[in-house]
Amino acid sequence: MVKRTIEPVVYMFLITRSLNYNVKWTVKTVLGNWKSALAKFLFNFLSKGDMDLDKQLELARKEMPTLFEK
Repeated sequence: MVKRTIEPVVYMFLITRSLNYNVKWTVKTVLGNWKSALAKFLFNFLSKGDMDLDKQLELARKEMPTLFEK
């Protein structure tokens, strides 16, 4: 949970600091690199552990469907 919340904040702070705390430059940098930033965020959000858990859950749904009925 910390990795998903603290890391983006630290990343933004480092970008802002490296651009001499100029908010206009920071916005331009973030908007110019939004695709790679989004990809990094999604990779961090969907870490390998999460993907393994999703695979296990899907397997459990196939093998034991009664557990997932409402």
